[in-house]
Amino acid sequence: MSLMDSVDNVLKTLQRVSISASEFILVLLSSERYGTHLAVEDILFNGHEILDALVKQTTSAGSKWATDITKEICAQEICDLAAKDNRTHFDVTHTMVKQLEDFRVAELAGIMEKSAPVTWDLLESMLSGRTQSKVAIKRDHNGDVIMENNSNEEAYWEEIGKGDLEGSLISRLVTNNAEFNRTRLQT
Repeated sequence: MSLMDSVDNVLKTLQRVSISASEFILVLLSSERYGTHLAVEDILFNGHEILDALVKQTTSAGSKWATDITKEICAQEICDLAAKDNRTHFDVTHTMVKQLEDFRVAELAGIMEKSAPVTWDLLESMLSGRTQSKVAIKRDHNGDVIMENNSNEEAYWEEIGKGDLEGSLISRLVTNNAEFNRTRLQT
């Protein structure tokens, strides 16, 4: 019997007992009774593939659903990171010079990676080469996080124009600032 024949039989059985596929999966995953069942363990083990297939089948509403879940997870992780008892709380109004001197980005990155893994992965994917960015996140021999700018500096200077910083770029900034100030004074 082929896999498709087996799936057809399962679907016919679900229909015969009046249970939709979504009801079946939801009860299977949410009930303590089935928490250690091989089917649940298999779904959880293959969750990444299942979610990939689900995303491929979804519409923009499904994509919004995934985005909303990610936002919710990241918001909770950031709230947890900002909590006073998490060693990342930073009260700018009561900061002393010694605290700023002792501040270590690598230590904060390590805490974030452990305490907020979804947010960390999201930031890493946004800043890494996977998203065509010119910034890559790497680790040194101590495991500290290093962000490298992989851009071609020559291409950058060609793009803005060699020696043009004192010319049109600066004059555009000055002109835009003067126009902004005039507009602000007129209102």
